[in-house]
Amino acid sequence: MTRDVDLLVLGELNPDVLVSAGEVDVRFGQVEQLVDNATIALGSSGAITAAAAAAQGLRVAVCAVVGDDPIGAWTTELLAGYGVDVGCVVRRAGHQTGLSVVMTRPDGDRAILTYSGTMSELSRTDVPADLVRAARHVHASSFFLQRGLQADLPALFEEARIAGATTSLDTGWAPHGEWANADRLPAAERGGVLAAGRGPRRQVRPQRSPGPPR
Repeated sequence: MTRDVDLLVLGELNPDVLVSAGEVDVRFGQVEQLVDNATIALGSSGAITAAAAAAQGLRVAVCAVVGDDPIGAWTTELLAGYGVDVGCVVRRAGHQTGLSVVMTRPDGDRAILTYSGTMSELSRTDVPADLVRAARHVHASSFFLQRGLQADLPALFEEARIAGATTSLDTGWAPHGEWANADRLPAAERGGVLAAGRGPRRQVRPQRSPGPPR
């Protein structure tokens, strides 16, 4: 069987607002504080993985859901600019694209504030079966954020393996402390690759300096 896609990513798609906070200790009470630097860039574990793979010359496609807002349109266009096939990115009317605010201190420690928005809305019905069968490898990201995909992910991975693909799962962080459910993670089955937790994902961020969404 000819493989049309080297990597299919089932993920979330959103921007990151990156803030170099310096030594600022964030205070409430309408206090305005100055930081060292801030920018907006391609965010989300799945999108960053896809862009990094495309930069290595792989044929990459992404299934994700964004809102019908300027942030969703900008992020999708940004990902396409890295050479990723975004034909299966769904723009959901009346919904708002998620985003993360990542605050970093000089020692590398980070605080991450995430509004999930459409991150949780990707479901099996948004993933074309022929695309799963056409992929050499199927990767799912941010398992604990993708509540709409969790129940069907084992079946999707099984479908991919039957077609001859390999699979992997990056759990991301568990915002509600759901680590007790880790024994149900689909990538633990039959040789799938599992990456747990949230490591220094910004180290693999594709190098580009995008402007803000319009």
